[in-house]
Amino acid sequence: MIAEIGTEFAGEDETAQVVAATTRQQNLTPWGHVKEAFNQLIGVITGAMSPIVGILAAGGILKGVLANANDATTWRVIKC
Repeated sequence: MIAEIGTEFAGEDETAQVVAATTRQQNLTPWGHVKEAFNQLIGVITGAMSPIVGILAAGGILKGVLANANDATTWRVIKC
């Protein structure tokens, strides 16, 4: 890979860190594999829910405003 992109993009320290991280992941125990899979599952669920949080918050705020819309004062504020 380094031959293709050139040696100016290769750093000794960064390469050693990446190799160490990759080696550590490959030497996991069976329980380590279960924990890693669980972490990945939680990451997928969190990533899927992130875009929805804003929509849920906006819906809750709108519901609260409309619940207080019984007053004429509230309607005056909404119309402004």
